[in-house]
Amino acid sequence: MEIVRCTNGVGVWEVVSDNGSSQVFDLRSDAENFLKIMTKTYKARAQVFLVQDMGTNESYLWSLPQILEEINKDRSSEWTDYDESDYVEGWCEWVEGEYFSCEEIKKKYHEHDCWDNAQPYEFEEHGRRYHGWECGICGKLLQTG
Repeated sequence: MEIVRCTNGVGVWEVVSDNGSSQVFDLRSDAENFLKIMTKTYKARAQVFLVQDMGTNESYLWSLPQILEEINKDRSSEWTDYDESDYVEGWCEWVEGEYFSCEEIKKKYHEHDCWDNAQPYEFEEHGRRYHGWECGICGKLLQTG
């Protein structure tokens, strides 16, 4: 994928994928953010994890979609699914050690720099707006504003 100047008159910048599809943006910074997210998502989807079943002690190779399926299965209707951006936190919070274990995910959870993985958050509650930064890996609150 790459960022190119838009030639169809709809926007200023395009992120063009290898298969020819594209996304149009007015700001280059928005195109750069989109490219960064898509690259990270593609790399994460291509990963394979060695997972050990805690009950049978058998080992399996799971893709990221299988990891996400295990984290998000059998949840209530109010549950917000974990995705590619926060699967490490979801796995360590809800799965690790209970049913399955994955050394690679545990390592990511315990050996990361929260500020390198900072993600903005924002929500409203009781008429007040809350915003700041939290770690995208472990969920640690980094800064409030």
